[in-house]
Amino acid sequence: MPSKSGVKVRQNFVSNSSSSSFIVIGNSGTYEKVHSNENDEYIFGQDGETEFGWTPQDITDIDSRINFCKIQSTYLDGKYDDVIEQVIRKNSSVQTFNNCMSPDWDYDSSQKYSYIDHQSAAIEGQNLEMFESESTLEKFIFDSGSYIHTDNDNH
Repeated sequence: MPSKSGVKVRQNFVSNSSSSSFIVIGNSGTYEKVHSNENDEYIFGQDGETEFGWTPQDITDIDSRINFCKIQSTYLDGKYDDVIEQVIRKNSSVQTFNNCMSPDWDYDSSQKYSYIDHQSAAIEGQNLEMFESESTLEKFIFDSGSYIHTDNDNH
């Protein structure tokens, strides 16, 4: 509602808070294993987190890290899909890939909704360090010291 001076005055709660998530690329040298199904297939989104919001937490499991990479790549029209699959094949028995995640609000029931909160996603140029090289991606996905920290600026 405009005040007498012509300036808009907000009378309800307003927040411009945002996510402040980041990734940590481990260097422990201890690699975790990717679990494929009986057909040596890996299904993105079948296990692990698929929603990376702004609740403060450390997400440490390998499936969530893989999902995070796949979601980032999806935001960039699949730019990193080939290298993600190449790195997983190199370090596991996986031969084929399938995806059950969707970034669309109107997703089909056979899929899981997936997203990375604004200001932490590739569409805003954030959290892409794992794609700097194949070896960096390998460390982010497989090293047990890697994780995704989700958070926000409300505290």
